[in-house]
Amino acid sequence: MIIPLTSLRGFAAFAVLGFHFSPLLGGIPIFNRGFLGVDLFFLLSGFILAKVYDKRLDVPSYFVARIARTYPLHLFALLLLLPALGRGDAYSVRSLLCNLAMTQVVCGGPMSWNSVSWSLSAEWISYLLFPILLRPVLRCPRWATAILILCCAAILASVSPITADDNYRLPALGRSLPEFLTGMVLYRLYNDKWLAHWGYFAGAVVMAALAFATHAPDILILTAFAAIILSSPYAKLMEYRVFSFMGDISYSLYMFQLLTADVLGAALLATGIRSGLAIAITGMGASILVATVTHRYVEVPARTRVRQWMAPRMVRQGTA
Repeated sequence: MIIPLTSLRGFAAFAVLGFHFSPLLGGIPIFNRGFLGVDLFFLLSGFILAKVYDKRLDVPSYFVARIARTYPLHLFALLLLLPALGRGDAYSVRSLLCNLAMTQVVCGGPMSWNSVSWSLSAEWISYLLFPILLRPVLRCPRWATAILILCCAAILASVSPITADDNYRLPALGRSLPEFLTGMVLYRLYNDKWLAHWGYFAGAVVMAALAFATHAPDILILTAFAAIILSSPYAKLMEYRVFSFMGDISYSLYMFQLLTADVLGAALLATGIRSGLAIAITGMGASILVATVTHRYVEVPARTRVRQWMAPRMVRQGTA
């Protein structure tokens, strides 16, 4: 694994965290549109999976790995929220079943239960298509790759501008799949040594910061993200342990930040604390702490056990 790409996942999760606390932080521009960190996740997923399975794709093992990586933490969050069952449509039995099946973006109620998991549901559509897409995307002629990128850009432009209220509009078709495909193409460009210098990384970061600060079009921000992905492996700064650690806990941080914010916010208000800045700083720190704990004691052990549990069954069935 390329360590800087892991670090980028940490930045993406932290951007989303900042977005959820942005009303209390005085409207910091980069956090006001921090939900676009999800789009960076989608791009990275396509890139990383293409890299991992470029030489060999065993489909059953691939799906076991995807289930082990995503489902245990998702299920754990739902179990924590079970006491809310029946409290309106967002916590109905129907929406619970959709969330259990990770189909909430297609069967309705993407903002139900642990609402951040809408992106997980959307990404699974890309995961299901990945075995079909891998060879054509990585082996097609360059002119076909160029057409694919233009089509993805056109789809993304058609759903822009993305806003906080628009976060869930056709996520599977409008955001996750085009960005996932773009990430796969970026892996091809990475192999061809595009933007292979840390200077491009510095320029892309500045470009992204300016785009966030000036409310530039989404497609410009996504272009900056693509340049950052291509050039980050050449930036030694991104290998610092503090950044890679944030990447390690990024999935837990993403999945539990709203739950942590709700519980802690209520507790702080109950004690009489009304300072928005104090609540935001405490909440963001607590979210990172909770993510560290859940990553170590829930996410990693559960991922290992799911793989250990499913692998012998695959062997017995002659599929592994």
